[in-house]
Amino acid sequence: MMASSSSSFFGIEPLDGGESETCRHAMDACSLCGKRLAGDCDIFMYRFVLVPAVGLGDTPFCSEECRYHQMVRDDHVALWQVALGPLVHQRTTTTPNVDNDDPEEGEDEEEAHLSGKRYKKCTSWVWNYFTKKKEYVEVEGKQIEEIWGYCNFARCDQRYRAEGVHGTTAFKNHLKSKHSTVKGQQQLKVGKNPGSVAAHVQPFKYDQEASLKKLNLAITMHEYPFNIVEHEYLIDFIKSLRPSFPIKSRVTVRKGIMDNYFQEKETLYALLKTMNCRFSATMDMWTSCQNKGYMCVTIHWIDDSWRMQKRIIGFFNVKGRHTGAKLSETFTEVMVKWYIENRLFALTLDNASSNEVAVNDIISDLKENANGSLVCDGMFFHVRCACHILNLVARDGLKVISGTLSQDSKMVGSIVSDLEVDALTNVVAKLKIEDNNKEGEEDAEEDNEEEKDMESDPIPDIMDDADEL
Repeated sequence: MMASSSSSFFGIEPLDGGESETCRHAMDACSLCGKRLAGDCDIFMYRFVLVPAVGLGDTPFCSEECRYHQMVRDDHVALWQVALGPLVHQRTTTTPNVDNDDPEEGEDEEEAHLSGKRYKKCTSWVWNYFTKKKEYVEVEGKQIEEIWGYCNFARCDQRYRAEGVHGTTAFKNHLKSKHSTVKGQQQLKVGKNPGSVAAHVQPFKYDQEASLKKLNLAITMHEYPFNIVEHEYLIDFIKSLRPSFPIKSRVTVRKGIMDNYFQEKETLYALLKTMNCRFSATMDMWTSCQNKGYMCVTIHWIDDSWRMQKRIIGFFNVKGRHTGAKLSETFTEVMVKWYIENRLFALTLDNASSNEVAVNDIISDLKENANGSLVCDGMFFHVRCACHILNLVARDGLKVISGTLSQDSKMVGSIVSDLEVDALTNVVAKLKIEDNNKEGEEDAEEDNEEEKDMESDPIPDIMDDADEL
């Protein structure tokens, strides 16, 4: 700051008539070198603040050089103030802080006071992803306290020394290289609103655990093999999207999917315990390409919001012959395992003879062991599958017209070469079969034209095409 020296205080005379040096005004001389400031020279002003809200006032200097030297001195004073200020404050303060609401902060301040160290809060953004932990190490018979910062990301055990002298550079490098996390970085996700053309933009935060769960879900729902995570080009594709994404082995993926299965199973257990309604079940047998028989058991119910719900509670291999007794025993074990044997309403099966035996055995077991939990004594327990009935009706209808269908299939199947197809196309074009769908007078006129064409065209041509067929 540079100001003109044309102010009137340069002409002030001492009140007591003594020397002017003893009563010199504050703006008459340079505060560093003492050089007298003439009335026609420039004054370089500077204000130094020693402590917050307390300043030393405006100080005049004869040149920029003097002002710069004073600034350097004041900077050293400020550094000493920051370094020694808390200690001086602790020594001069005699009244304890009785209104401290945070006991941990009070303990830290007391520990800092007893150890002579300055208490400092963690203000870096990296501490949102790291946690400080104290550890004690014995060196030459002495217990030494060490502070380590552990990474908060799942399955990451990286740690770094967290004392103040070590800094946070290592923490930032770890977050950037291993977890793709940078200060101030924000990713955006653009999507379309359902039923609208307008798009929306919202912040996106990468979650490694959520991505792994979605990968396991995709493998489960699409019935991919577990070793798909070891395919070379899939790994290259994932690395191109997220270089830091952890690629798991097929054993780890299988374990993760099974853990998710058991977790969902426990959730369904807890849900069914809270339901007070009855359940309807469906049971069906399925044979795989390896000639192994599997049973699938599904339960259906209506929730408190009057919405139909269904869950598969069993899909397993049934060994041995699939007799009615074997099916009833297997189904009863599943119901008992899920604690819903006393809350069954109906069982839907197809019309196989073994299922008739199975239903009768299940009803007998429920009457003996379920204490009368069947509705209407099991009169409506067995529900025959409507889809299977429609399938049987369609099969019986096809048997009636099977002779006609077989002849048509033979005629169509006899046309196998391109020459035969071209010959048939020529016959259709000459007979103009595609024009028979027209109505009214146009049909009559076209019929007359066709008759004339037939009379004018030689019959052997058509017969030749037929012979080619």
